[in-house]
Amino acid sequence: MPVTHKKGVLDLIGQTPLVKLNGLVPEGLHVYTKWEWLNPTLSMKDRIALYMIEDAEKRGLLEKGMTIVAPSSGNTATSIAMVATVKGYKVVITVPDRTSLDKISYTKAFGAEVVLCRSSCHHDDSDHYIKKAAMIAYSRPRTYLLDQYNDLSNQHAHYYITGPEIWEQTDGTITHLVVPAGSGGAICGVAKFLKCKNPTIKVISPDVKGSVYGFYKKYGFVSKMDGNTEIEGAGKKNIPVNMDIDLIDEFVPVSDEQAFSMCEVLAKQEGILVGGSSGAAFCAAQVVMKTMQSSDIMVVVFPDSGIKYLSKTANLINSN
Repeated sequence: MPVTHKKGVLDLIGQTPLVKLNGLVPEGLHVYTKWEWLNPTLSMKDRIALYMIEDAEKRGLLEKGMTIVAPSSGNTATSIAMVATVKGYKVVITVPDRTSLDKISYTKAFGAEVVLCRSSCHHDDSDHYIKKAAMIAYSRPRTYLLDQYNDLSNQHAHYYITGPEIWEQTDGTITHLVVPAGSGGAICGVAKFLKCKNPTIKVISPDVKGSVYGFYKKYGFVSKMDGNTEIEGAGKKNIPVNMDIDLIDEFVPVSDEQAFSMCEVLAKQEGILVGGSSGAAFCAAQVVMKTMQSSDIMVVVFPDSGIKYLSKTANLINSN
């Protein structure tokens, strides 16, 4: 057979497979998981890192010799660092201090400077990781602020690439989509594309502790939410530009304990090692499965690999 060659690591981004689950799914239901950890840095954030950087280049906002500054809960940091390394940019990343040591080390391995910020502070506080990134970009010469939360290129990456992938992989038969919501780009980009194809498709996301998303969906305004989730990349204390709540049909409450326990179950029963946001997504999916019909097709997006969280969720490898 002829050998298939890629021009470089960036050509490996996307086209991740759908894999059917059986053991954790009620008999007769069709539930598929999208394995986004098969992107180069083990995360679906590779998609937006490449798309956002190349979009900025096309618009003349990012040029050789400049430094990219970006806020991230962890995965986007690593993805940006990898793409920037390939393209020859320096990188400064701000992350909340709940970010796993694995992700931080992974990001630094690509040569990025990582700045830790307090997870507990209000989103308007100067030490909040998003505010800190803006301050760094403003204070240093020749920088470009790559803001995944408010740059619509994030959502566009999933509208133009991930959404069509899922539609084609299911032959247009998908009826339910489950995606954890962080910046909002992935769930809203994919949802917008799929609902253009079929407005009856149901879009579901886990609602984690301290996030305003579920509250806003129910009541129509943002309220200060108590507590913080330990699940990285899920939920927010405010509504980013990329989050369009109207595109999401249901938020299912999921606790940290439920999410991390599900990660363990997926590893030990399905042989799938995923991160906390994937565990949360599957918890939400199991709730929705109770109302599904045998003709329905559900896709659950698993954003990243559990390999990035082993120092944080040691129970996955130490418990019996």
